[in-house]
Amino acid sequence: MNGNNLQHTNVNLALNKPTAQSSIYSPEKYGYDPHGACNGKKNGKFGFSTCKENQPWWQIDLQGMYQLSEIKIYNRLDFEKRASALNILLSQDAMNWELCYSNPQENLFGGIDGKPLIVDGQNRLARYVKLQLRENEHFHLDEVEIYGIPFRADASELTPNQDEATLAANFYSQASLPSSPPIIKMIISRRIDGIGTRLMSVLSARYACQYFGCNLYITWPSIKSRYYSSNILQADSIAEIFDGGKVFKDIDAHILSEEEFSKLNTRSLSNLKNGFKRKGYFFILNQNDIENFSQCEFLTYDEPWAILPYGIQYKQVYKKVKEYWKQLNWHESIVNSIKNFEKQIHGKPYVVVHIRRGDIIDRLLYDNIKLLDRDMSAIFGRFLPIATAVRLILDCGFKDVVLCSECQESSQIIVKRVNQYSNEFNFYITSELTQSLSETQVATFDLIIMSAAIKILTSSSSSFSKCAEFAGNAHRFSNDTDWENVAQELIAYLDSNDNEMTDERKSLVYLNISKKFKTKSLLIIM
Repeated sequence: MNGNNLQHTNVNLALNKPTAQSSIYSPEKYGYDPHGACNGKKNGKFGFSTCKENQPWWQIDLQGMYQLSEIKIYNRLDFEKRASALNILLSQDAMNWELCYSNPQENLFGGIDGKPLIVDGQNRLARYVKLQLRENEHFHLDEVEIYGIPFRADASELTPNQDEATLAANFYSQASLPSSPPIIKMIISRRIDGIGTRLMSVLSARYACQYFGCNLYITWPSIKSRYYSSNILQADSIAEIFDGGKVFKDIDAHILSEEEFSKLNTRSLSNLKNGFKRKGYFFILNQNDIENFSQCEFLTYDEPWAILPYGIQYKQVYKKVKEYWKQLNWHESIVNSIKNFEKQIHGKPYVVVHIRRGDIIDRLLYDNIKLLDRDMSAIFGRFLPIATAVRLILDCGFKDVVLCSECQESSQIIVKRVNQYSNEFNFYITSELTQSLSETQVATFDLIIMSAAIKILTSSSSSFSKCAEFAGNAHRFSNDTDWENVAQELIAYLDSNDNEMTDERKSLVYLNISKKFKTKSLLIIM
């Protein structure tokens, strides 16, 4: 930084520079004046205002490249909450934008009352600055000031190589907006499998509704799997999980019957997602994805994963999902069972071991050979061997252990084997704590308990535990599949339940493990 540059550090670069915004609020009354936010006048009112829309924005052309040191934003003194979900984006060409700052929604900021938002520019290089909301709302501010120093460099050091006419076209282009206004009216959460993915879908759909400003609906079809009991997750089981059938305490989410749902011309997220990038628990949406999403009048949210729209940070969506989880309106019977468990645990941190057996063993014993071959990957991914569970408990570093399993025999075997090595552990077997609950309520109880754990010890592909991690405060213990013990215990089940074509079933176990488990270890097993 040279002396010539230093003299510019206190100059408001935004003053009287070209501006643009995404839409105009009441132009017949207020005119079109995005310039009102950089005219040097601060009065606590709005210098510009957009319509209420999805992700409204205001942007400014500094007419030169600068290393930005500070951005100061003066809010309107009334309705200040509307601007709290604010992102600041920077660009060198008005086409490619990078996130500079994302304001936490709880961080309300003011204006001429002495509490403007002051953001460190971190000396980042930019010519264009865009302020954009993350939500469906009116966007208005009083004044924006930007400070920095001119950037002097060879042309090779700058990203854009367009001429001024092209840059101006970029700046005033509406390319960053949907080509058509959003028409989405309804998002319908719908899954036909287990409780974990169903609830993930409900939470994720609620976030999408908040983002797009539309209504949340929920369907609750009977589970479609021949491996589950006919007593679990039937269409009427929603009233067993949620008190009075009301899913959330803080909002009314209408429950659609199958007949009502069948009359809607919906588009499913599972079909729409083909172009989406997925990372972890999220679909990463670019601006084109957002437009495609918004053009579905009725969307069936049949995926468990949440959307992460352009300009939104992971932690912001996680925070919302966890807030929604706390608002779930659990059935009184489940709540009372949770309270009884909490009295026993006395507020101590605990780990959960999740052992799944019923449907896995049914597949192993009763699938025809062709179907079993297809199901082997799912069986391996969801099967946590007892020997592995014992080892994980002994190494976990916590003395209070909750065993979640529909198989009480497996839980008792684990307790017995751990006690052979150490008597320091306190065990809580959920099947013994939930005898007054229905099967659906027991599964829900286990999920709530898991969500509040310090750590979850489970199989590598457990969607049940993924829901607990996604919505609660738990962390899944990452462990590689213990192929040796998986093989030994599955073969032991087959030997103890002599069934049709037992030898062929055992051969399939070995054959499929050999695809994942290399020759040396396989020889040890056999």
